[in-house]
Amino acid sequence: MKKLLVLGIGLLAVVMLVTPGAAASPYVSLLDIQDFQSSLDSGNIQPAPEASDDVTFHYPDSVFSPPDLYVMDTVPEDNDGGLVMSWGDNSDEEFAAQWRYVYEEDPNLVGWTIKAQVLAPVGINSISLGIYDLPTPVPGGMARSWTWTVGPAGVIPHGVITWVTAYIAPAGLGTVADAPGASSFFDNGVDPTNILSLGFDENGNGAGMAQAVPGSSPPIFQPWNYWGAILVVPEPATISLLALGGLVTGI
Repeated sequence: MKKLLVLGIGLLAVVMLVTPGAAASPYVSLLDIQDFQSSLDSGNIQPAPEASDDVTFHYPDSVFSPPDLYVMDTVPEDNDGGLVMSWGDNSDEEFAAQWRYVYEEDPNLVGWTIKAQVLAPVGINSISLGIYDLPTPVPGGMARSWTWTVGPAGVIPHGVITWVTAYIAPAGLGTVADAPGASSFFDNGVDPTNILSLGFDENGNGAGMAQAVPGSSPPIFQPWNYWGAILVVPEPATISLLALGGLVTGI
């Protein structure tokens, strides 16, 4: 059960208790099929209609394709359910796609950590996490993002549920080292104290997909992957400061 893998969630009650009147909370918790479906229904989860500058930077040779998004609870190795995304087609070409979690306000993410649980099948080459100052991609929009390689020579193995993590440092101080195992980093000056969306993107080869898109009938072979959990939580040192009142005005 992935919920048993999430450490420190109970401490978030401390955050909520010591930040009365906070304008916007960065906290996100998508842990099962109900959480993802609710966020799809509310419009907090949206397919990105075009590539942002960081996606183009990470995947310069990929054709961008807006993804189809739906929830499932029968993807292997996971019984709580999560979000499936599929995109592109079965041609021998690289395709990239992104979905976003859109905040209703613009919280301060400094000192918080994004944690994502992902399953990338054979054919997927990389996955990425990012933070953005706008809800949807526009040319010149500000972003910070990290990419992890997938496969035998990568950080993330094919077909295995894996957690990736990215710590949000202050403006101008982010590095590739904030995301353990990340292979590339992008930051064009985004202000992490005013973030409107989180991005989750991948690229893969359409002809290289060995496993059909989950739930497709007849089977469809095109790039896809599965997100089993998304968390935005305070980094442990930040939790301690919040409990002492040290960062109450900064959230």
